[in-house]
Amino acid sequence: MEGKASKNRFCIVYTRLEGLAFIWEGKSYLLLFLAISEGILIWDSCYFSNFRIILPGFVLAVLLVGLVFVADQRWRKVSFLCFGLILGFIQGWRNYASPQEIRSEKKKVLEGEVLLPVWREEREEKARTKFFWETAEGRYYVVLDFSLKDLGWGEFIALEGVCFPPQQRRNPYQFNFGQKLLRQGVQGIVYVKGPSQIISRRIDSVLWEAIFELREGFLEKLEILSTPFREVAMAMLFGERREGLKETYEDFQRAGTAHFFALSGLHFAILLGGIWGIFRLLGCSWRFSCFGVMVGATFYLGLCGFSVSLIRAYIMALFLLLGWYSGMPISSWNLLGLAGVVIVSLWPHQLFEVGFQLSFAAVAGILLFAERCYKRLQSCNPWLNYFLKIFSVGLSAWFTTMPLIALYFHRFTPLALGGNFLLSLWVGIAIGSGFGYVFLATFFPGWQELVARWVEWIFAVFIRANSIFARFDFFLLPPDEADLVFFYLVLLVICAWPKYRRSCLKVALTVMLLCWVGNLWRVRGLEITCLDVGHGLSVLVRTKAGKWIVYDAGSRRDFDLTRALLAPTLRRKGTLRIDILILSHPHLDHIRGVRRLVEEVEVGEVWVSRYFGCVLSGRRLLYFLRSRGIFVRIVSGGESFEWGKGEGIEVLSPPVLGKFAPLVSPNNASLAVKIKSHGRSLLFLGDLEDWGIGYLLRRKDLRSDVVFLPHHGGKLSLYPELFQATRARFYINSSDRPISAYVRRYLKKLSFYSTYRWGCIELKFLGKRWKLNLFLRDSLEEVEESQGSRR
Repeated sequence: MEGKASKNRFCIVYTRLEGLAFIWEGKSYLLLFLAISEGILIWDSCYFSNFRIILPGFVLAVLLVGLVFVADQRWRKVSFLCFGLILGFIQGWRNYASPQEIRSEKKKVLEGEVLLPVWREEREEKARTKFFWETAEGRYYVVLDFSLKDLGWGEFIALEGVCFPPQQRRNPYQFNFGQKLLRQGVQGIVYVKGPSQIISRRIDSVLWEAIFELREGFLEKLEILSTPFREVAMAMLFGERREGLKETYEDFQRAGTAHFFALSGLHFAILLGGIWGIFRLLGCSWRFSCFGVMVGATFYLGLCGFSVSLIRAYIMALFLLLGWYSGMPISSWNLLGLAGVVIVSLWPHQLFEVGFQLSFAAVAGILLFAERCYKRLQSCNPWLNYFLKIFSVGLSAWFTTMPLIALYFHRFTPLALGGNFLLSLWVGIAIGSGFGYVFLATFFPGWQELVARWVEWIFAVFIRANSIFARFDFFLLPPDEADLVFFYLVLLVICAWPKYRRSCLKVALTVMLLCWVGNLWRVRGLEITCLDVGHGLSVLVRTKAGKWIVYDAGSRRDFDLTRALLAPTLRRKGTLRIDILILSHPHLDHIRGVRRLVEEVEVGEVWVSRYFGCVLSGRRLLYFLRSRGIFVRIVSGGESFEWGKGEGIEVLSPPVLGKFAPLVSPNNASLAVKIKSHGRSLLFLGDLEDWGIGYLLRRKDLRSDVVFLPHHGGKLSLYPELFQATRARFYINSSDRPISAYVRRYLKKLSFYSTYRWGCIELKFLGKRWKLNLFLRDSLEEVEESQGSRR
């Protein structure tokens, strides 16, 4: 009787709390969350004049109006709406005030040890891997070769970095920025290679200190596993991403299954299910088991560092357990809204983060479509129904997050649906085996070696199966914000008026197809991207017909050009294939990155001159290319190649020199070409000097729209004749130093842009005008010129 009375008292208390928190149809917290988000978006658009987020704000406004005025109790909903908007304005103001306070704190740099704030906790910095840092001793520029988003522990992180003067320009992403740093009063560049250089993390609470030590003990148990299983297990169980995980994680990204590494509801379900089973096997009551599961969920949340997806899953799991404990029904939508209210109240900047948006979009899609999809696919076989439930959940989450994945990651992987369907069961086995191994290794050390081999085999099968899907990689051009807004508006209409679902789907698919075709037509213009590689040259060209051409891939500085610049730029533009790679001459500032480029990017063919192998570095590179099975085409001046109406390449230099070839320097033997695309032409001159320029001026028509200055803008006596012969709209120079005064005086009345000053330079020809994008360090300046204008 006493137990029954205590349970009744608990139910009465919980009922009163439920009456305050879960009002009218279980949608109160959902409305409050959306209202707070709307307030933050309005503040952001007004404070920063960022009108691009007006479109998502409009979608939220439509949803809010629907929630408020569709059903009854409107006055109560309006009060929630007003309260949420006011709270959103406050959170928006707080979002941009806190970084100012952090900057004012005094920090120090002593003997290579750097104390850095975790910038992922602040909206303004967006967890950048490069940022300014004000200290009591001066101003520093911090370069991280890893993302702070992966670090979830502690208020501050002590990092071991290398500090050097800015004039050394060892930043592997943009060398020319060093001189700008000096002009801005920067005393040093702090370079931190990876998370492995973490020395310590400051944690004020004794409780969290103990939890952190326990976490380190669990990670030590996994050290016995071999690579890469150790790194995968650490990432999937505790969110610990180490340097050796990079290549494996890239495979999961290509397969569209990288979300398995994000600690979320899947991990909670497996862990809490295991804890429940252990308590029940020990003969504990269901009430005590439920309490133990709650404690375990709280402990695991602290153990993994309070990531956004975990907090969302923890809140939903906690209130579901409370509802189950008290026997009361709880709205899943309200749980999702409650999780959103907690997160945007504590960390308002998370509203703009990718992980937050993907996590909530996936859960909303599951709540909206998973049950409906399963009802249509349900069969008589119970085992088949189990897999169909997994398939329905994966399909619903993939459908609602697909536009966001395309926007942020520029990738479209329809095979990810099959990968998630086939790997979901094995992921559960892998995570469960990992947790079981940690438990046995902690309490029964004698079983550690035996269980470790089993866990390695489980993760080996998991990684090998994923690699099959990673071979089928899809890319696409990122959608505009308007496309995303239209997609989610259609979802709202379908959910609000099920009667008109088919008609809405037909109209939506038709409009989206027209938008997609129009988007392809709009972006399929001529596009040139000159990367900022310091003293060197690397230019990407996409013709109107969609052919990708790269002219040179080198830099004088020794860094991984492909992984730092070329591959990310190609991936951002929707491809990892180069149709033609043109190498001007065998100097390292033009070919240093070719080997890695060939290994990571599919290359159709390579063009070189007949004198490319006269230098030892050229002969070695040719041998390497042929050993990889890549076709090498030897071209000479006078040849021309066409692959479509109005598109082709004309080879201008070098000519066939015969017996005079030994007298010509490698620079003057550079492969100079003119790329033509539908009436536009681009002139690449390599490192030609006076002899080579003089040859072209006497024999070739050099008039072009874009000209890349020869020899990185070095001193040449024939510049006046070259400018007169080309009459180009744009002159571009790739170098790590300012152009000389001798050359500058001829460029005063010309449109001249240098990577030394502007960084990466991007040119697009759209219909009848040129569009020039100058990618500065922290901003993007856009300059548009009409076809008839000329500076």
